[in-house]
Amino acid sequence: MTKNPILDEIRSVRESLLAEAGGTLDALVDRLQAEERRSQRPLWTPVGDDDQAATAAQAPARDDSGKEGAGTAG
Repeated sequence: MTKNPILDEIRSVRESLLAEAGGTLDALVDRLQAEERRSQRPLWTPVGDDDQAATAAQAPARDDSGKEGAGTAG
């Protein structure tokens, strides 16, 4: 346990959700997508989503520090 009760709670909930879904992230995603389909709530779909994906692919790489150019040769 850390000294941060908020992080401890987040991690505990994450572990519970994964355990309920069978222990894998793929199973959790499948479960959440199935719940999403059953909910019959409207889903938000971004306009021009294909354009955003192409733009993101062209963006400079960043490392965890947020510095541009991380992981690129040159």
